[in-house]
Amino acid sequence: MPHIRAYMGVWYFGAAAMIVPRVLNSILRAHGNTATQGLMMGLAALVNVVLDWWLIFGVGPFPALGVSGAALATVLSWALMATVLLFQRELRGLIGLAGLTPAGLLDSWRELGRIAGPAALTSVFTPLAMGLLTRIVAGHGHDAVAAFGVGTRLEAIAQIAVLGLSMTLSPLVSQNAGAGQYARVGRAITGCFLFVLAWQLLVWGLLQGLAPWLVAAYAERQAVGEVLRAFLWLVPLGLGAQGVVILAVSSCNALHRPARAMRLSVVRLFVLSVPLAWLGGRLGGTTGIFAGMLLANLLMAMVAWWQVRVVLGRYR
Repeated sequence: MPHIRAYMGVWYFGAAAMIVPRVLNSILRAHGNTATQGLMMGLAALVNVVLDWWLIFGVGPFPALGVSGAALATVLSWALMATVLLFQRELRGLIGLAGLTPAGLLDSWRELGRIAGPAALTSVFTPLAMGLLTRIVAGHGHDAVAAFGVGTRLEAIAQIAVLGLSMTLSPLVSQNAGAGQYARVGRAITGCFLFVLAWQLLVWGLLQGLAPWLVAAYAERQAVGEVLRAFLWLVPLGLGAQGVVILAVSSCNALHRPARAMRLSVVRLFVLSVPLAWLGGRLGGTTGIFAGMLLANLLMAMVAWWQVRVVLGRYR
């Protein structure tokens, strides 16, 4: 607890420095500039590493701050990124207080909140569902929890392409929908769905090839290795379907359908994933849990694809 307080006390104080760059990067992506925000993220990470070394351990005039230094390094690196981003050409003409009125500000907040509110609530659902899944896995022993922890981290790496695509698809959908190019929107979404399914299938094949090495590297006990091997065989097989759901949620938000996007997330997590994982655990142990997670993603992908078609059909 002392370490948590030491880190989060600094992090909360500098939370604005963490949020502003995310907003600015989103604006750049909406203007079609993905290179600058990617470069800034990379530079911020590099600065963060250097400041971590200086502030955690103390180098030269910098005191050794320990865990607090790690938080301060993160806040300072992101604050530097925000400062640099403010000088970007695409942003200079968009930020200004001239003509801003309280009524206009409230209207803007209300319009943004209509989409951001459900989207923010959806972001809370994922860690909550992950906590419930971890609790289900915990019922099968410490080895199962250890394997599940390793597997979910490998899963996050395997989904990098999907997450990157979800951030770039939203502005593309919004821009073309605003221009009335709904046929182009449909082609873009369908193309992304098909790409994600094919790409994640390749990733699954790669993971199967690397599975013996990954199990040997991360599982010291045989029991952990057996559970991890089952995870790598089943769960990544559904990541393409999960990617379809993620892209469908992003597309619905971009099409000003935040409630529908939130419903898709709720159904995937709490109507399918958690109940099917629980049922699978009762019937087949940890392998049954992972099979339930796979089945949930496959079923939800079909529902999400259908829902996107319904939304787009209303514009034709």
